Amino acid sequence: MPFSRLKLDRSLVQNLTVRSEAQVLAQTIISMANSLGLHSIAEGVETRDQLELLSVMGCDEVQGYLLSRPISHSDLEDLLANPGTHVRTNTSLAEAA
Repeated sequence: MPFSRLKLDRSLVQNLTVRSEAQVLAQTIISMANSLGLHSIAEGVETRDQLELLSVMGCDEVQGYLLSRPISHSDLEDLLANPGTHVRTNTSLAEAA
């Protein structure tokens, strides 16, 4: 397969806590990823409730402001040069919990 992940778009993630249709669609995408042996990743996670729902659904990875704001290339270089710095831009649900 030419790809290894299925991504849940930010617009879907934003509606997880307010629309049951969004929850059904997210669960379907995550289940499909698992069935195909792919990882699922959700973008735009901004609240603890979204994170918890995605965790219960079995989502593998999350991205979003809840975990870290986007960083520049030079900031990334600084982070890599200083291993004691704690910034996460993309993390698994296990690490975030």
